[in-house]
Amino acid sequence: MIRRFLDSNMIKDFLNIKCSYSKRKNRIRLKVSAPASIANLGPGFDVLAVAISDLKDILEISYDPHGSDLDLEVQGIDIPKEENIVYRIASIFQESCEGSLYLKLFKGIPISKGLGSSGASSVAAVVGLSKTYGIDLSDEEIISIAGYGESIVAGEPHYDNVSASYLGGFVLIDHEMNRFIKLDIKKDIWFTILIPEIPVPENKTLYARSLLPNNLDRRDVIKQMSNIAKLLIGIYKEDLKMMGEALSKDYIAEPYRSKMIPYYYDLKKIALENEALGFNISGAGPSVFALTKDSFDAERVGRILSKYLSEKGVENRYFTAKINNFGAVVEVIM
Repeated sequence: MIRRFLDSNMIKDFLNIKCSYSKRKNRIRLKVSAPASIANLGPGFDVLAVAISDLKDILEISYDPHGSDLDLEVQGIDIPKEENIVYRIASIFQESCEGSLYLKLFKGIPISKGLGSSGASSVAAVVGLSKTYGIDLSDEEIISIAGYGESIVAGEPHYDNVSASYLGGFVLIDHEMNRFIKLDIKKDIWFTILIPEIPVPENKTLYARSLLPNNLDRRDVIKQMSNIAKLLIGIYKEDLKMMGEALSKDYIAEPYRSKMIPYYYDLKKIALENEALGFNISGAGPSVFALTKDSFDAERVGRILSKYLSEKGVENRYFTAKINNFGAVVEVIM
């Protein structure tokens, strides 16, 4: 299912079949929230992500079975609605399932910061619209269609951020079997997220991918494999020390993407010297994150890192967050 929905026509054909079995006849209004996420987690390039608390996108949908209007109001970003992921996804659903849609998107996740902003918007749209139209979609189908939404921004579908934002918790992507595996963890795990306020290239995700090498040294591949296995075992055992050691190592993306982030290795050294258990780049950056043992350490590490960047003349902000284990949440208003 992962690579099945790569363009809008394929999604329309799929939704046409689904809508023929379930057409809503009544008005409905609902609200769906989808959390921010950290992708890669060091060595887990394109295969691991985790949903985090506090930051989220909220989408309100009002549906009327009569008419064919489609309107979107966005708070939090200023881009033409026709270029917005939510509008693009909604237009596909509407063409297949009909009726009028009035949408309001509250962007709580900063864009182009490596925190899964486009993924959260895509998830909110697919989850909310499938509920609006009464369409029964599997987890894999929701994530696949949301991955198409990601491709509007990133140029190709990515499933790490969308799977974590939808399912919550840690998520492992099985690219061979086309599955998304949620890794349940009961312990509260805290992160510090530092966001340098720096200019980012247009099409940042594509640019960040262009920095990566086409060929990898065999020794680096072996070390990468070792560290992702160590990270998964750490998650399974809820061993924060092991998790921190593993997620601090990345031989695929970190050496190249770190060049986009001012004073990156200074920040990493300072964080680890101040009781952070691990440190790496959040997604494609420029945000960075630290793993800590509790909320107190998360706040303290954030203050120290933020102060360091500020003294270097780099505007920044930080926040602390723990794992969001719920993922996307739908509330029917009427």
